[in-house]
Amino acid sequence: MKRFNKKNIIYGWILLQPIIDLIVSFMVRNNNSVITIGVILRGIFLIVLLFLSILKSNNKKLYLYYGICLVYFIIYLSVRVLDNGLSLNLLLSEIKYILKYFYYPFALVSMYSLKDYFNLDNDKLKKVFLINMFIITGSILIAYLTNTSYSSYSSDNEGIIGWFYSANEIGAIIIILSSFIFLIKDDRKLIYHIIIMFLT
Repeated sequence: MKRFNKKNIIYGWILLQPIIDLIVSFMVRNNNSVITIGVILRGIFLIVLLFLSILKSNNKKLYLYYGICLVYFIIYLSVRVLDNGLSLNLLLSEIKYILKYFYYPFALVSMYSLKDYFNLDNDKLKKVFLINMFIITGSILIAYLTNTSYSSYSSDNEGIIGWFYSANEIGAIIIILSSFIFLIKDDRKLIYHIIIMFLT
């Protein structure tokens, strides 16, 4: 049962992120569905995090932050409905974009407020983020070598993005994850990861 404790669930969820991004990319490119598996899974995860942070945290500033964001979302959705009329497709589309742009800040704030509850290990987190970096850069490299990579910009077929969907999003993720490379204390591992990073 130790493998399924709350810490390992968080580590496992973080490791799943690049896999989810790849699945979403294939779904979006081959299906016109408004809601993807990424939106569903991340939405469920975020709701669980928000409830946990409300129940387990006594930080009043956190409640204020959530309250302000909730009021903003209600006003934003109300304006969109007044401008375009009420429809299921509109609501699903707007909820998708809200989750897309606010998932990471909300997840980070919630997880930070729950750091004592999850009791996450910093060294293990670094390893998890580095594995994610390797999955992302490794898959881009394989896609390039097998000539199956998508172009970053479809209009002029410039740049490579591997099998991922958004060049801007994956670029930002790689930049953030790259910072964890320099936290490695083992010189041989550091050199190895830097080589992998620059190859991609």
